[in-house]
Amino acid sequence: MWHLIAALVAWFLPARGRRRAEAPQPAQRVRTSLPAYRSPRPAEVINADDLPLVPRYLVAFELRREQQAQRERRTAAVLATMGIDYAPEAVA
Repeated sequence: MWHLIAALVAWFLPARGRRRAEAPQPAQRVRTSLPAYRSPRPAEVINADDLPLVPRYLVAFELRREQQAQRERRTAAVLATMGIDYAPEAVA
């Protein structure tokens, strides 16, 4: 009976270390130098397809100036129907 229990314990529990196989040696790492970084395109080429041609703040300024000029023209047209002369301010 004792042999049966010992066999089952030995089978389910790991060895205590006396009869264990030697630990495998860690693999030797081979050091290789990385290749130099190479860009897919030359340094003097700028990919402008993804860049806006005009900065956003200039576009917003032009849009506001055009809206103000449109407002002035509409005001002049409404006042002209009432017989009032109106000279729109010079938009800078």
